[in-house]
Amino acid sequence: MTTSAADFVDSLGMDGHEWEPTGGHTAPFKAAHYGYGAGDHGFEVLAVEVTKQPGDGQVRELWKARQMNQAVPLVVVVLPAPSQSDALVAGPAEADLSVRAMPLKQITSLLQEALSQKTSQAASRALREHLVTAGDSPFAGLVNQGLFADHAL
Repeated sequence: MTTSAADFVDSLGMDGHEWEPTGGHTAPFKAAHYGYGAGDHGFEVLAVEVTKQPGDGQVRELWKARQMNQAVPLVVVVLPAPSQSDALVAGPAEADLSVRAMPLKQITSLLQEALSQKTSQAASRALREHLVTAGDSPFAGLVNQGLFADHAL
């Protein structure tokens, strides 16, 4: 079952708006919809449909084209290409611009948790905490730091 960008934004309880990727950010991106969460300065989620799986650099460039140095945290969700099972996610800030492949249900759950926060800062913090290892570890949410660090003194 494929999900459209508009349906994905609606499933998060956001008022969706259409956005057209412009300039050199068109292929392989098709339709895109975005919405803002409640709270201070909002929190933006951009869902994008694709014709084929884009590279990490293309996703980062799309994030930068949409974000345009605004103070609003932005998460770009590239919905799975027809031949793929995982979606790609990037954001919420330029410092966190790793592109991760994850199941769409997991991304939806993480975004719903972030959107339930009262401020954009709290939402960004919640996403950073959960995205740190979500794509890199079989133990989602377990961060390799402090007591759980795997280094020896």
